[in-house]
Amino acid sequence: MESVRVANNSIDIEPNSIFHELDVFSDKSNSYDCMNVGSGCIFTGSFTFSSISVRKIIINDGCCIDGFGVFSKGLYEEIEIRPRTNIDGPYSFQYCSYLNRVQIDKNVEIAGLHSFFCCSMAELILGTGIRLVGTGIFFSCKNIKYLEIPDDAYIEGSIIFAQCVNLKTIRFRNNITIRGNYIFSLCESLEVVYFGDNVSIYGEENFNGCLNITTIEHGNNFLNQDRTLRIFQKSYNHVRPDEIPEGVVECPICLQSFDINSVVVQTICGHYFNEKCLCAWLVQKKTCPICRALLL
Repeated sequence: MESVRVANNSIDIEPNSIFHELDVFSDKSNSYDCMNVGSGCIFTGSFTFSSISVRKIIINDGCCIDGFGVFSKGLYEEIEIRPRTNIDGPYSFQYCSYLNRVQIDKNVEIAGLHSFFCCSMAELILGTGIRLVGTGIFFSCKNIKYLEIPDDAYIEGSIIFAQCVNLKTIRFRNNITIRGNYIFSLCESLEVVYFGDNVSIYGEENFNGCLNITTIEHGNNFLNQDRTLRIFQKSYNHVRPDEIPEGVVECPICLQSFDINSVVVQTICGHYFNEKCLCAWLVQKKTCPICRALLL
């Protein structure tokens, strides 16, 4: 193929190349050091570049992977996916059992069914504004122990990150929306979950089977509508005086002004109280004194 050049133990694909055929590039007997996919390439054929042996794959800006099983079952150690790439094809990159590291840059969308399904990477780096929409993306990636969901991420679907059985810590940054069911289910080693500011979780059973969670912390404007997370979640967090927004000057229960000696807490629905006042309230009620959101 004219658009694919093999030289110096590397595979180079020209920018804006289009691959429609089945099982493009059938050389499965040799091992290569690098595969460089040029910007704007489009993959619509099934099993394109599957089952080949390449140490590192670089997918450059603006590529589109729509075909079935593209780059699946490969003997890769490292994958880098550059900005504005879309992976919509089902089973892309699945069963890559030699992977150590996957880096996905900003504004990448992965919507393909079971993309990166059962891969072996221990290090997964996700870029700002990533969109994960679908079923089974990163399902059963058993070597991931730490996961950071970056700013402005959007996650929607089911069993995304499910059965990542060695995952211990998830850190959500800011301005993140999660919609779906069973997204982080059966991550049986999960212990710590941190949420930044403006994180919203919608759906059901997203943390089902995560029975070892011991710590949940969240920032401002945290919205949780998932009951499986609420089981582990504290109804409030302590805040420092400099974290109290302007205009919030007193406890709504006792009407006493906050000062440097006040022990102030913020509820999961975003309201501020003296801790003693809120605890006394929660002995009698299960809801926020201000908005009636369920706290217990």
